[in-house]
Amino acid sequence: MDQVLQVLEDVGRPATVRLQAYNALHSMLRDPPDRETPHRIAQTFPRVLTALARDIALAMPAPGAPLQDASDAKPPPAIVVARSAVRAFGYLIHSATTVPSIRENQVRDIVKILCDCIQLTNDRTLCNLGLWCISVQTLILPPSAISSLLSAITSALVPLSISVPSDADGAVGRFSSSTIEHEGLTALQRLLSQLPTEMCLERSLMSWVPLVYSRLLSSVQKVAEKAETVMRSAMPYISQMPPASLTTFRAAVAVDLLGPPPAPSLIRTLDAEARKGAAGNGGGRETAIIRVWGYLVFLLGPAIFTNDIINKLLATPEKFFFHPSPSVRMSTFENWKLLIDNFAEDRASLILTKRLNLLLMPFAGTLKKERDPAVRTQGIGSWIYLLHTIGANDLHKDDVFSRAVEPILGMIVNDLDPGIFMLSLECAERLLSSRDTHDALPSPRLGALNVAPPTLPLLSSEWLSSKIDFFMSALLKPALARVDQVPDAIPLLDAFWASVLQ
Repeated sequence: MDQVLQVLEDVGRPATVRLQAYNALHSMLRDPPDRETPHRIAQTFPRVLTALARDIALAMPAPGAPLQDASDAKPPPAIVVARSAVRAFGYLIHSATTVPSIRENQVRDIVKILCDCIQLTNDRTLCNLGLWCISVQTLILPPSAISSLLSAITSALVPLSISVPSDADGAVGRFSSSTIEHEGLTALQRLLSQLPTEMCLERSLMSWVPLVYSRLLSSVQKVAEKAETVMRSAMPYISQMPPASLTTFRAAVAVDLLGPPPAPSLIRTLDAEARKGAAGNGGGRETAIIRVWGYLVFLLGPAIFTNDIINKLLATPEKFFFHPSPSVRMSTFENWKLLIDNFAEDRASLILTKRLNLLLMPFAGTLKKERDPAVRTQGIGSWIYLLHTIGANDLHKDDVFSRAVEPILGMIVNDLDPGIFMLSLECAERLLSSRDTHDALPSPRLGALNVAPPTLPLLSSEWLSSKIDFFMSALLKPALARVDQVPDAIPLLDAFWASVLQ
């Protein structure tokens, strides 16, 4: 290590010698020859950091210099040395031995070095290595570092906005590189795992979330998959934002996605990809496409009700509810929950006839034609999720119950699959059971779905009388006809009928 340091600290050494020294440091960090080597490197970290910063700075171009393509056969010596230096840098700030010895002021220096490396370089490889360093670092980052790091990542990934069509593969950032796109998204994922609160502040979100959702339908599969991973990780944090901040964020997303041409290209691309998928030409991306649909429904929030956007968005699940692949149909039912959540943000309008009928559409129509038991079970789970979202206070209203419960429950109680038949009885029992006896009766199938319909409030005799024909003809009669085939149904029927008679 002493010999390596002597070379790195001697600015007069030739580039070839310095390159050898960095390669040696890189090798010692990646595969230490003994247990003491990482500790010796950690002890000399301030000196190594100074040498790294100098060699990276020497590789920065003069203002206005052209971009340096990574495939150039003979890059300048300073670039070659800097590349090796940044590789070693990444291992230094990842090492479990080195990182604990790094002080707070050194972390600030490291952040500045990385940001300069990404933002100022005209070399694609150096830019990508700088992003990689952010992806692998295990530093204790101060919250104040987020702004600088996001600016650096953004500089690598733009110019790319929602206005860039997915087939414009050359317009993917200043280096036109899917490798940099992937590494930039990975860097965002790392920062999100380290400082989720700071990443999801209102002032931060719009600097990076559009970089993610604009790549969800990238024609480069690894980029699209990484974008979805980051989006999926961010969703829980975004949904927990204060209501006012979430509203402001969604308004900005709506401007980005729904503004004048060419802004709405992501929605157009989604529709085009859905058409391909429905025609059997989706290339196996159909489940990813419907998940992207769900992300857009979540991100846009109430804006889906403006300018006929809801009708444009509904075209995607309408195609995929009838897709030949059961997994695609299951995913479509699962993502329908995000539309339910969207509608439920305005509680007063959730049970309005037009909106409730729209939410019930796949259950009242599509589910009836579904032949695959696993898909039917998933669909029933999404229907129960809707009942749970409506809530007991609204669900017991006669017009809501007659539309949201009676036709679907009456349909699934006649399902030939014993598991689905039992699930229908568990739903009926849960809706009408008294709170005193409810917990005593197990509901394994509802438990497997992780959602249950609400227990309705104490119902009047008038309400029950008005529903007696439904309970008798649509539920009890077909259920009794099958108890010989499904004896486990008897306790549920007893509990259900006891609830009605109460």
